Amino acid sequence: MARRKKVNDLRRISVTAGNSRRRALRNRASTYSNNQVSTQRANPKAAILNVVNKSGQPNIDPFIFPFTPQQIEYSNLSPEITEISRPGKTPLIAFSRYRAKQISFRFLLAVPQDGLFISIDDQIEQLQRIVNSTRTVYFTNLDRQITNSLTSGNTNGIFWSIIDFSLSSIRRNADNKIVAAEANVTLVENINPTLKVADLPVITYTSAVPQQNKPSDKPKEDDVLDYTQGQIRGKP
Repeated sequence: MARRKKVNDLRRISVTAGNSRRRALRNRASTYSNNQVSTQRANPKAAILNVVNKSGQPNIDPFIFPFTPQQIEYSNLSPEITEISRPGKTPLIAFSRYRAKQISFRFLLAVPQDGLFISIDDQIEQLQRIVNSTRTVYFTNLDRQITNSLTSGNTNGIFWSIIDFSLSSIRRNADNKIVAAEANVTLVENINPTLKVADLPVITYTSAVPQQNKPSDKPKEDDVLDYTQGQIRGKP
């Protein structure tokens, strides 16, 4: 009897602890979903994907990475060198053009200190809004290979265009909501020049050949029609 009572007490303690933990997780999930951005902004060193908003269009909030991307692949770092063929001789090597830098990386999507219960639908939808907007983006709190451009000479910032984005779910909770996922993104350096357009007056078309007055096919008032001879002749 004493042993059975002890087992029952342990079961009650385990159930009580489990219920308390579930309530704490629900409360944390509610707090996170209601104030997600401010919770993540508490980390001043978090990597941020910013969007260049345009006037006259709705603004898009930046995406704050819950976990900073670690493995980033950098490509097109060197200029393009071409060979100029010469019949019977070795080719000439010449500079052709600079290439737009590209970066590719994977990163984890999950709620910090969770990854088991809280849905990340808000994070996924925020990324999709940025990708579908087709706007240029820029990063903060990352290395200078991503934030500075040597090709365009702009050392204060570098802009990117997203050319590929994919997502793979890793884990779901009891409600079949995604709680952890891995995202893959590829970006290309956007160095389109800013061109100044001059205002020109409206150009009107004037014919170079003067218009000659065509002879009128309508009979004059002093002409009479001779129906008998079928021709027009003037009055005597």
